[in-house]
Amino acid sequence: MAVLTYRNLGDGVDMSLANDIGSLFDYANFNWSSTAIAFYDDLENYAYFAGRNLSAETSHGRFKDITAGTLTNLALVEDNVVVFRVTDANISAARIADAIQTNDGASFFSLMLAGNDTVNGTRYADGLLGLAGNDTLNGDGGNDVLAGGAGADELMGGSGKDTATYVLATAGLTASLVNPDVNTGEAKGDTYTDIEGLTGSNFADRLTGDGNANAIVAGYGNDRIAGGSGDDRLAGQFGADDLFGGAGADRFRYDDLWESTVASAGRDTIFDFSGAEGDRIDLRLIDARYGTPDNQAFAFIGTAGFHGKAGELRYEKKASDTYIYADVNGDGKADFSIHLDDAVTMSKGSFFL
Repeated sequence: MAVLTYRNLGDGVDMSLANDIGSLFDYANFNWSSTAIAFYDDLENYAYFAGRNLSAETSHGRFKDITAGTLTNLALVEDNVVVFRVTDANISAARIADAIQTNDGASFFSLMLAGNDTVNGTRYADGLLGLAGNDTLNGDGGNDVLAGGAGADELMGGSGKDTATYVLATAGLTASLVNPDVNTGEAKGDTYTDIEGLTGSNFADRLTGDGNANAIVAGYGNDRIAGGSGDDRLAGQFGADDLFGGAGADRFRYDDLWESTVASAGRDTIFDFSGAEGDRIDLRLIDARYGTPDNQAFAFIGTAGFHGKAGELRYEKKASDTYIYADVNGDGKADFSIHLDDAVTMSKGSFFL
């Protein structure tokens, strides 16, 4: 089991380090023994590797490669601050060296986090990755994104608005903040503490919030999203998604025309939409007038027919259903549509335009 701990460097720091792995050997000096290898510019800037039976290849006194041994500890220090530290590891030092020399961040972390690992974040906004194994991810402060990967993971967000993401999952899954016992796929066995958001995979998922104000994003696939109680923010994204806001003033967000199509095969259905509870449909990131500069707002025209003007938004009731249509190119035909599973009277106030 490896323990990976990041330190507080401030906002805007790339906590994944995936683009910086190659710099771990990029120092002017080095020395080594069978238990430790150090790369350094001075006493305040260095990378330190510790382990067992370590061996380094040199040429004319300069470092070439780590060729053997087991890595147990690693630390990167910049300006006398520990950027990150790995302890309690049991990894092939030669394989780690290969990943570093090719700047292969994915392989580096796959090796580093292949077991039951602990990853500790900072008081800032971090992105923490667990990969395989039963991992523990501690976000600490900030608005963190936690990806446990395969295995039964303990995801702890700490303070801030934190999200459990399954965007790397290879199949659809069920993830529930209110009842994790029903989780399936790569979410099976995961538990959540101080997690307010969920991000699904690129497949068909079932994502459920809890009593807090949740932010749930489904991704690709025909997904089912349930916000639960609380003022939730739901985004089905691509696919024919079913969205349940539940109690509270919920926001259903759309960023692109293709997220809910006129054809039923790609059209979302919103259940339990309630203007009285403050539910609203957010269309602000869709340009209402295709091909014009900047992002134009829609003009709500109620139940009237399209007038051949780009940017019009209308709705109509059909028995116990309501359909919302938008025309962005002015041809008088709908380019975007949402289905509400009830006969709902809409107004301009039902939307963020």
